[in-house]
Amino acid sequence: MADYAKVSGINAANVTKCNSAERPAVAKISGASSPNIAQASKWIVGANSGKVWKTTATNASYSWSEIADWGHEAIHGVAIGEDAAGDKRWFIHKQQAIEDVAYCADGSEDDIGNWTAINVDHQLTPVNGNTSICWGNGYWVAAADPTDNTAEIPILASSDGGNTWAGVAVDVGAEDKCRAMCYKSGTTFFFSIQDKIWKATANPTVAGNWSQVIELSDSSAHDIYSMAYDGDGRWVCVGSNATIYTSDDDWSSATSRSNPFGSTTISAVAYVAGTINKWVAAGHSGKLATSPDGETWTLRDIPHSNNIRGVATDNITIAACGGNGKLVTSIDGISWALVPGLSGSLNTIACDIIGVGMR
Repeated sequence: MADYAKVSGINAANVTKCNSAERPAVAKISGASSPNIAQASKWIVGANSGKVWKTTATNASYSWSEIADWGHEAIHGVAIGEDAAGDKRWFIHKQQAIEDVAYCADGSEDDIGNWTAINVDHQLTPVNGNTSICWGNGYWVAAADPTDNTAEIPILASSDGGNTWAGVAVDVGAEDKCRAMCYKSGTTFFFSIQDKIWKATANPTVAGNWSQVIELSDSSAHDIYSMAYDGDGRWVCVGSNATIYTSDDDWSSATSRSNPFGSTTISAVAYVAGTINKWVAAGHSGKLATSPDGETWTLRDIPHSNNIRGVATDNITIAACGGNGKLVTSIDGISWALVPGLSGSLNTIACDIIGVGMR
């Protein structure tokens, strides 16, 4: 049975009690499971120079350690999903001409020898963007930049739990960088390329199932870096030149939103459900803002001014990572604390709760 979406008209993610039971204890209502109520038991960060960091602190605020060093290029995507048997599996997406992606069973990620690297034809590497890889309904899909320039292949995908991958030759009309990949439900996926958003509502490994749904501006200077879904109809995407758009119809239409980022790039966005119930967006120069609806944004003070490249949540803690080893966390989106122990350029972050923040 599917997760329940609403209780007495209230979005399930915002339900804190049911018949006096606290939310963590509300596992099922009328046989339907409560979505995304668990607290993370681990967080993983991908960084430059092939570094992978991890903590098992549930609030991501201490005990970070380096668990892998690939010795080459940047890691721009990290995600948790499932293998073909339904067991949890981690994937990283690497900016490397060979071995584009690598996976590991959840629980064995501490030893680099447990990771399996896969080389995909046409060198389908990630570029800057917080959500380059995702899992949904048995499919792994990733946004890519075909660096060998022999074919226009903006995405790579797998239908067997990530064991094998292939480029998907979607005709996007011009060679450019595909940055963000996001899953909604069923077989509905979205990716961004420049300021355009494409959609698939059937098997995403088939090129003909993808079509462009919108072009957000008439300027190639407004690349979309990240997008997220609140589970209740609203999408938000962010990008260069302080771009923020919202959509309530799966990007058939969109509205540009003013925001306090000035003209800086906004690299990451996530929706944080539960009692936090906020959108969080972050980008260059240490700028981070929250919004109750994706429409009006308030800049928040954080304890550094380095570029922020990744945001993740388990709906209890929010974590944002960036340059010079900077990682900050919050339990309300308003007050932020600096986390010690990391170094290098931190590009992407995820926790071990499937499907939170990005969809």
